[in-house]
Order: sequence, then structure tokens, then C-alpha cells
Amino acid sequence: MAFGVDQLIERDGSSCVWCGREMWRRDLTLEHVVPRSRGGHATPENALVACRACNRRRGSRPVDAYVRDLLREGSDVDVGAIRRSLERLSQSGRRAHRDAAQRLLRRLESLPSALVLTRPDHGGEQEDGAERDGDRDGMFQDVHADTVTHRPEGPLNAG
Repeated sequence: MAFGVDQLIERDGSSCVWCGREMWRRDLTLEHVVPRSRGGHATPENALVACRACNRRRGSRPVDAYVRDLLREGSDVDVGAIRRSLERLSQSGRRAHRDAAQRLLRRLESLPSALVLTRPDHGGEQEDGAERDGDRDGMFQDVHADTVTHRPEGPLNAG
């Protein structure tokens, strides 16, 4: 199956999974969840949308280590999208992808809950008015609902 950044934008949206910034199409890249240098392959389930700067900065670090660093810096990491990506990857036909995804999911879930403030999904308001991503199964809950920031309108979402 041929795929590229445009298909990933349709699936995941046009903001960087690591920093949350809305980017112009030309500034978005295909980010391998499991880097090729660690046995990852170029498949749709092993890909996310990231800005060039974040993709370069991450290099081949494991997802959980990079997420932990970014959250400590206060970045708007889309933990829900990363978790969904790892869940997709854990169903991969490639054993290396399945094993890596299961290991990374366990490590991602072990992050301190105080670090994991999720950002809003592409839609769907919660009853209290705060949109949240990644808390559908109770795994990632907002520590302080008033600290959730809403996704800004960006170049690809501007209406």
C-alpha cells in the first residue's frame, strides 16, 4: 500500500504529534514510530505526522523517552495519537513492530500521570466543556482540566 504524508494528515490531522503546532503541508514529515534504525519499516501503522524540527530532534530515540522529555519541557504532545498509533502497530503483521509497540505502550503507560496532560482531539466536547484526547478508556486523564489547551486554528484548519 502506497502512503505518504497526505494520507497521514487525513488520518491523524495536520498538527505535529510531538509539539502540537499546526504546520503548512510542506513543513510536515512522516515520522516513524519505531525508527528504521531500530527495526521499523515504512508502513502506515508505523507512521505519524511530525514537523521537520521535531522529527530531526527525536532522531531514533524511543517514543516514551522522547515523550517524557517533551512533557517535562511543557510541549503539547499528543499522547492520545501516539497511544493510538502504538495500538495500531501492536496489530502489525511484522513481529518486530508488534513487539516494539507492546513494549513502548507499557513504557508510555508508566509515565507519571502528572506529566501526561492530554490535548484535545479533532472533535467531541466533554460535558464539562474541556475537550480531551486519549482518555476514552481512562488511561490518560487530565490532572487539572483547566490546564488543557485547545488546538489553535492553523493554516490547514483555518476556515
